[in-house]
Amino acid sequence: MYLSSYVAEFDTIRFVSYIDIQANGKGWTMVPGGPLKYPARIVAVHNLTDATLLLSNVGSLPANDKWLLPFNSGRVIDVTSNTFNTNMTGIFALPIGTLFYIRELDDPFTEVPNEMGVWIEIAYGSEHQ
Repeated sequence: MYLSSYVAEFDTIRFVSYIDIQANGKGWTMVPGGPLKYPARIVAVHNLTDATLLLSNVGSLPANDKWLLPFNSGRVIDVTSNTFNTNMTGIFALPIGTLFYIRELDDPFTEVPNEMGVWIEIAYGSEHQ
């Protein structure tokens, strides 16, 4: 282990129920759990609903759609992959204050979720060893 290495820490799991997504339809539903308190290095998203959805970190206009979340699927967004041992300045990460939003697809592809929900898991780096 390097003396200057970071240790992986995990934030509280964020969850939004299909009921909340369904209530907002094609409008954005903020995922409860509040804004990031630490820069996120890895984000894992699990859409365990029966509908294909959209994920955003902006959540105001449809033009802010960021990621497609196929039904009953998961994805890992590894923001900092291979950033150590590079000449980059600083560490690439999702910033403190980031919020996450979910919504249904636009017509004619809209699918209404009727089960489970969406979970978001966050890993960040800590200097604690």
